[in-house]
Amino acid sequence: MFHKQLTGRWVPIVLCGAVIVLTATPARSERLGDERACVTAFKKAREHEQGGKLQEAKELLMSCAQAPCGGFLRQQCSSKYNQLESDTPSVVLIVTDAAGAPRADVQVRMDGDVFAPQLDGRALTVDPGMHEFSFSADGVVFATQKVMIVQGQRNRFITAVARMAGGGKQKHMVAQSERDRSMVTPASASAPAKRMPGTAKVAVKEAAKDKDDEDATSAEAAAAPAVAPITEAPMPADEKPEESAKTPAL
Repeated sequence: MFHKQLTGRWVPIVLCGAVIVLTATPARSERLGDERACVTAFKKAREHEQGGKLQEAKELLMSCAQAPCGGFLRQQCSSKYNQLESDTPSVVLIVTDAAGAPRADVQVRMDGDVFAPQLDGRALTVDPGMHEFSFSADGVVFATQKVMIVQGQRNRFITAVARMAGGGKQKHMVAQSERDRSMVTPASASAPAKRMPGTAKVAVKEAAKDKDDEDATSAEAAAAPAVAPITEAPMPADEKPEESAKTPAL
């Protein structure tokens, strides 16, 4: 009788313990999975930092600084995030027209990807290293720059001048004229220039008129009588000029 009572008391206790163990096992495995994910995020963040990808490293550090991770790991991720936040450089894009007025309807690409769909004067974060910035308006690229961005450099100005009129039409016209000049062949460049209609006839008439004037001048010269040159005849020897009367001496 006593054995049956004892057995009846232990059965509920054992069942309750089994339920507790079964319910605790998924929670513990979930925590372990979170801890592994936090450690993995921290390691990947360090790898991205060494590769110069500071912005991706900050995103991973933000994830491992949350509550599911352990207290020590959260502290490490938070401290590293603050360090990278101060080391991440930023740039300020400024575009003006030929008169010096600022323009906002400009799209900027960095390394081929859209970096700023339009300009608003705010600083934009960027990873350190060499980057190529291209500025375009109305689908026409009017400036390209390669800039070395230094880690820790904040609010660096990158300026460009949009020397276009009428939303890029001037740029298109210049490119079109350069293409037309490149299509000129050597034969067409060395060909003689065409004269205007009527130019040859006028030249022939003027040449004929000059020839007629020359012939008329020659005919007048031939018809004129020859004029002998005037020469003085020699004076006879016996005809001498009378000597002037001598004045008697006083």
